Amino acid sequence: MEIRTTLHFDKNLAKKLRKNPQLKNNIKKQVSLLKENLHHPSLKLHKLSGKRAQEYSFWIEGNLRITFILIEAISKPRLRLGFESPSGAYSIPVQKVLKWAVDNVILFTDVITHDEY
Repeated sequence: MEIRTTLHFDKNLAKKLRKNPQLKNNIKKQVSLLKENLHHPSLKLHKLSGKRAQEYSFWIEGNLRITFILIEAISKPRLRLGFESPSGAYSIPVQKVLKWAVDNVILFTDVITHDEY
């Protein structure tokens, strides 16, 4: 699982960290939990509604939350082909095996208080 951030998120996070530098440790801990298990109870993860209906939110501390969008990115298929001997005396039939790999990307969009939803 890959974590990406928006410019808005980066600016807002920097602002919050200037006010409270100790917040950095709590954010690291919660992001680590998020990477390991989206459904970890201490994240208090939930889907938002209204204007932010496509976003989710997880708890950092107090009433502070990080909002994000979960993006499922599908990579290009991998193609496997059969084998033919150099002399052409024998061959293994060509098999086209398409394997799609799904990689989840989490895009952090904002750092807000619960009241700012």
